[in-house]
Order: sequence, then structure tokens, then C-alpha cells
Amino acid sequence: MSGVPIAVIPHPLAGNTPQVVQAKAAAVVDEIVAILTQPAEQLADAYRGRFLKPMEKKIERVSA
Repeated sequence: MSGVPIAVIPHPLAGNTPQVVQAKAAAVVDEIVAILTQPAEQLADAYRGRFLKPMEKKIERVSA
């Protein structure tokens, strides 16, 4: 399933009541079903520009 978009779910899930978790799941279920059932080309068009680009972060290494 290469190239399938990532569905972002509301966080946190831990520590919520079952009702709150159910509400958070209900908020994203339609998007998840669409991601799993739509043709790849349609998904590519719909999600173009919505992907988060990783931040470029340089870490200086200190030699001991």
C-alpha cells in the first residue's frame, strides 16, 4: 500500500473515557474508509499538498 495517505487522528487517546475515544474515532472513520477504498490516482489528487514535510534538523555531534 505504498503511497497511501496517513489519516491523522485526534490525540491523545490514552486517558479518555470510552465515549471520548468513540467520538474521536467517529471524526476520522469516513476519511479512513475513503483512503482504503478510493483509487490511488484520486487519493494522490485529494492529498497533494496535505502531506507534512519532515523538518530538516541538523544535530551536531560532539566527539568525546
